[in-house]
Amino acid sequence: MNQNFETRLKYLNDKIDNTLGVLTGNYSNFTEKFTTNNYLRLKSTLSDINNVLTLKLTLSFVDTLCEKFGFSDETKLELKTKVDAIGPNTKGFDIDFENPIKILAEVKCITTENNRFSAIQKKNLFVDAHKLKYKECKINQTEYYKFIVVLDCGDETDKCIEAFLNYKSKKLNEERTKRMQVINDIVFLNYNFRKEELNKEKIYIIKQKI
Repeated sequence: MNQNFETRLKYLNDKIDNTLGVLTGNYSNFTEKFTTNNYLRLKSTLSDINNVLTLKLTLSFVDTLCEKFGFSDETKLELKTKVDAIGPNTKGFDIDFENPIKILAEVKCITTENNRFSAIQKKNLFVDAHKLKYKECKINQTEYYKFIVVLDCGDETDKCIEAFLNYKSKKLNEERTKRMQVINDIVFLNYNFRKEELNKEKIYIIKQKI
């Protein structure tokens, strides 16, 4: 008996067509004429989209830092210029400022679903948190204010962060041991924070609008 495998393919192509229709205002069956190279080019573009969103989120967080730490407009421009000069695949921290104040930050442009971060999102958040405080590197992280920045998607982001911070694990392996090591170092920071309240021993997770 011949099996029909077109149902799922049509569903996926319809989603692509609908997205392109929303963006262009031209609702058409774009994928009907797609070749493999067309799909590959679109796939490559998706990484560019993620890089654009992450850069915008990082620059927006620089605005927040400058406001909270009282940096001048000149300093803000210098910091944004430094962020803009860093390639998207550069190893290290997304923000690594030494002047006028030492600040480290990892920026995650992740969306939320069902009031939970996905397993891979949680894994990456824990990896970043552990790197911010415990990874051996050329700098002394104890001298820096440390942040994890996530995209603000509203109240759902709050619920995702709260669920993330309630992580528990009874069966430990190397990865879970690192998670339990760092989980108590992470603090959810709201928008009304003041510099005087920050502790360099902590890692502050903060949601940021673009």
